[in-house]
Amino acid sequence: MCRIAGILDYSHKDNLLCINAMRDSMWRGGPDDMGTYTDADIPFAMAVRRLALLDLSPLGHQPMVAENDDIVLAYNGELYNYLELRAELRELGVHFKTGTDTEVVLAAYRQWGEACFNRFNGMFALCLWNKKLKQILVARDHAGMKPLYYFVDEAKRQFYFASEVRAFKHINPFWPEDENWRVRLLAFGHMPEPHTTLQGVKTLPAGHYLKLSLPHFKCTTQRWYAPVAQPLITDATEARLLLEAALSQAVSRHLVADAPLGIFLSGGTDSSLLTLLAAKQLPPGSLHTVSLVFNELGYSEKKYQDIIVAQSGAKHQSYTISPQDFEIAMPDILAAMDQPSNDGINSYFISKYARAAGLTAVLSGIGADELFGGYDTFKWRTRTLGLQKLPKWTLALASLATDDRLKRVKFLQYGTKAAEYLFYRGFFIPEQIARLLDIEVKQVEAILAEDHTGVHLPKETDNSTYISNMEQQYYLRHQLLRDADAMSMWHSLEVRIPFLDRQVIELCNSVAPAVRFPVPGSKTWLIDTFKATLPPAIWQRKKMGFTFPFHLWTKTANIAGAADRRLFELQKSFSFGQLKWSRYWTYLLSTGQKIGFSPPGKKILFLSLTSFSATGGIEKFNRSLSKALQETAADQNWQVSHFSVYDDRTDPRYFSANGFVGFSKQKLKYSLHLLRQAWHYDIIIAGHINLGVLLWFIGKIYPVKMWCMAHGIEVWQPLPRIKTALLRACDTLLSVSQFTADKLEAVHGVDAKHIRIFPNTIDPYFAPVFLHDKIVGRTALGLPAEAPILLTVARLAHTEKYKGYDDILMALPAIKVHFPNIKYVLAGNADDIEYGRITNLIADLQLTNTVVMTGFVEDHLLPQLYQMADAFVMPSRKEGFGIVFIEAAWCGLPLIAGNQDGSADALLNGTLGRLITPGDIPQLTEAILQTLKSPYTIIQQQAARQAVADHFGYPAFKARLAAALNASG
Repeated sequence: MCRIAGILDYSHKDNLLCINAMRDSMWRGGPDDMGTYTDADIPFAMAVRRLALLDLSPLGHQPMVAENDDIVLAYNGELYNYLELRAELRELGVHFKTGTDTEVVLAAYRQWGEACFNRFNGMFALCLWNKKLKQILVARDHAGMKPLYYFVDEAKRQFYFASEVRAFKHINPFWPEDENWRVRLLAFGHMPEPHTTLQGVKTLPAGHYLKLSLPHFKCTTQRWYAPVAQPLITDATEARLLLEAALSQAVSRHLVADAPLGIFLSGGTDSSLLTLLAAKQLPPGSLHTVSLVFNELGYSEKKYQDIIVAQSGAKHQSYTISPQDFEIAMPDILAAMDQPSNDGINSYFISKYARAAGLTAVLSGIGADELFGGYDTFKWRTRTLGLQKLPKWTLALASLATDDRLKRVKFLQYGTKAAEYLFYRGFFIPEQIARLLDIEVKQVEAILAEDHTGVHLPKETDNSTYISNMEQQYYLRHQLLRDADAMSMWHSLEVRIPFLDRQVIELCNSVAPAVRFPVPGSKTWLIDTFKATLPPAIWQRKKMGFTFPFHLWTKTANIAGAADRRLFELQKSFSFGQLKWSRYWTYLLSTGQKIGFSPPGKKILFLSLTSFSATGGIEKFNRSLSKALQETAADQNWQVSHFSVYDDRTDPRYFSANGFVGFSKQKLKYSLHLLRQAWHYDIIIAGHINLGVLLWFIGKIYPVKMWCMAHGIEVWQPLPRIKTALLRACDTLLSVSQFTADKLEAVHGVDAKHIRIFPNTIDPYFAPVFLHDKIVGRTALGLPAEAPILLTVARLAHTEKYKGYDDILMALPAIKVHFPNIKYVLAGNADDIEYGRITNLIADLQLTNTVVMTGFVEDHLLPQLYQMADAFVMPSRKEGFGIVFIEAAWCGLPLIAGNQDGSADALLNGTLGRLITPGDIPQLTEAILQTLKSPYTIIQQQAARQAVADHFGYPAFKARLAAALNASG
């Protein structure tokens, strides 16, 4: 099981670095291995993160390349009939090197082409690059168990795909949102396929493949799997025998793994049946089950779980979920969600505890209700058809009803594919959505009338079959399967679904409706088949569903963040029992609001010059501080806002749109707004001394605590009186280094008790680093694989000639005597004056073939840049702290820095590298030579990374901030 991604983009020069960033944004879904493939002929790259379950050896590494290099596969899934296919392919002369199903998929495609998909029984999303045919093929399994999202622009010759929507945002944090996603969420409670929250990013329908043919860049989508109902089996006894065999065989296939495997046991019919069938096929005592229970007895199924555990002899682990667990996990739940959904929290917790129990894969009972008729919707179709015959104007009057169930009758007037589904399971009707989003009802109706690609609902089927298809194609595929995949893979766990085994589905489609659904809403065929296996207490109990007591836990909750009138009204309705929790929760997801469980505490305002519209050390700091402030506020149920002078928008990864105001350089408007709003806050944090004048004035008017950031050079020299007055008046000065703290005391007379050392941090989205990727970064820059490489990352400005790269250039001729093939990579944006000066210096020193100037490097590409080097060198004279130092150390590089500024703090006074005197060329030369002659061992790299994590990691940064805020009273 894996996470996959791919890029084909003729307009982008950094496909390789982008694909690695895309890949590693999904690392939780594949922590065991990773790989990248780049094509030599076209700008195509694809990558895989692997969660190993079959053949745990390195032989399962992906992307997997065929022996003659003509076909490459990136594969996310499990092929349950791979052993049978493997045997068939061997008879055809195919030789296998691994025990993986990945190699079987590759061989099957080579043998049968696109027809291979119809031979597969499993869950998968994959990409095949056929170099000979010049075709990229992406495909998804028959039931849609594994997700695949894509973006294609034929005019621009761009094609991207990934297992998670978050991967697209990792390429471009400002990827535009689909302007209609909130309408769909409020209607469906999830994102109906093919739509996502991002503009142009679509879901590949289940049972379909997309083929991109080159060089003409022609894109076509084709359905490869279409279950056909063939009511051939009319005998109930025969149907029961066939079902018993098919489901037992499916469970057997799903139990094959080389890693620990268990079962989600809720205590309901479906999971209980899977547990008992698995127990018959495994050695005694080898079956593992995991359950959740609650102190709220009306929701706990423990007594039913205990019955199944006793009968199966399973090794059982049970976990009690409390309101406190729910509250603490909320930020992580929202991060795991990938796409908003009113469901999925239950899947989050069971996945979390299954992984904690040591399991890598689990079986789940998802799908049984849809296939065998377990929902009340199966009982309602006759009445629904009657309602649909009413005049549309009569149906429209339902919007005036006071009962939400009656309001949903309104949906039936539209006559679209989704209309009946929304009547059964919809959340808000168009009038309500229009009011909540301040848009026209007609606009909402137009959006909800859109076609849903991949949904096939033949009208001529009988009532129960129609409902079964509808529930499978909407509720199951678009919500339950997506939520299960997102939440399980977030915890590096695979969920297997025997009820959606292809043979089980095809058997169901071949059974006459009267036998398959004898009593709609009761799963009679399934229960009658396994009555001898299931205890009566299980199949006779009232259907409960896998539900949590959310409405009890959030009844008295407050919502952290900027409240609005609509939210207040919904919260009031919810607290009085007039609004279901699921609808309340769905609206919260549409607004980005956070849930808190105690009265609001501190109100904090962060002021920045720029955080999201520019790059640089201070901007990086501001982004991390914004994120830490918002997360700390959510944890403590505080309120936090962020005003930016120069930004026009936020990056939602760091700070949500709620509470953010960007003034796009409108300084007067910013000043007036701040003066009007300042009295609401308890603490105001100025991100730069240049914001201090207005803050000083506010401090004279309002009883607010004033904090100010001191980054470095901006506070090392005497300042205008008003700025000095601000520094002395601040309740807290956050200094990024001890060096700057000393300057605040010595130069400005600030009392040391008001200064708190608050060092920089590694950006929380700085991609995971894997030290064996060095060769990839060198290839991307056209550098030799074996040459020793020095690296400096800095802004190259003619007004700031203190970074020390001149010293390095002066030292290089002497270093080349010992390392003739050495390369020096100088990365950073250079202004014209400085670029001319540096290139002249390089020419004078005869270093033209030694020095590589990369220009500006985007933040998400920095990890690869650091990893390709052997040492990071920047003997600066005026560094406040230097985030680049800790980034480089986090990537395993030894450091060389100056000893006369804040660099010493970043290097932990020499723990992370060598400190030298800036301007001392012989000393610098010797430090570089010694570093290159004694490269870090793996143990030293790990020690450096651990030191960075302990002192400068984002969790430590956030904890330091929380401690400072709590200490402020």
